[in-house]
Amino acid sequence: MIEIRPAEEKDLNGMMIVVEEARAYFKEHGIPQWQEPHPGETHLYPGRPDLLKDIAKGGSYVMVEGDEVAGLCGIAFAADPNYTVIDNGAWLNDHPYGVIHRIAVKADRKGQGLAKQFFRFAETLAAEHGIHDLRGDTHELNQSMRRLFTSMGYTECGTVYMVDGAPRVAYHKVLDDLG
Repeated sequence: MIEIRPAEEKDLNGMMIVVEEARAYFKEHGIPQWQEPHPGETHLYPGRPDLLKDIAKGGSYVMVEGDEVAGLCGIAFAADPNYTVIDNGAWLNDHPYGVIHRIAVKADRKGQGLAKQFFRFAETLAAEHGIHDLRGDTHELNQSMRRLFTSMGYTECGTVYMVDGAPRVAYHKVLDDLG
């Protein structure tokens, strides 16, 4: 049975397998995402140090089946500094929001709806936090993630820029059905 739960340090090796498989997929498909270190860093992003920071902050989640990490996702409920400026559009509103980051699933689990489960999980967490908006972003060439955002009811809002200046397509969803 698949379960989504907060990531723990014991999950790190499994999480890195998922990251490396995603990195290879991006490279194979000409998507320059996760192929470079962040400014001032020597490791490829995301790497062990990034995942450990997320685990320590409590914003890292894994999808597990037995002892296997089948996927990972970052979910945060704080304003993202990369989202302060948005070009070529606008956010749907300026309400408090949660952010979905770094959804990745194992290569042999792609196409099984696991990423959609992370989106639904994020909506449940948002409700628990009294948050009615979720945002996220992806590389413009990451067509599978762009389709996923759209299929999950997100609106493409414009372009945001990461800490290294890399542009990302920004998405926003207002969770109307939350009480």
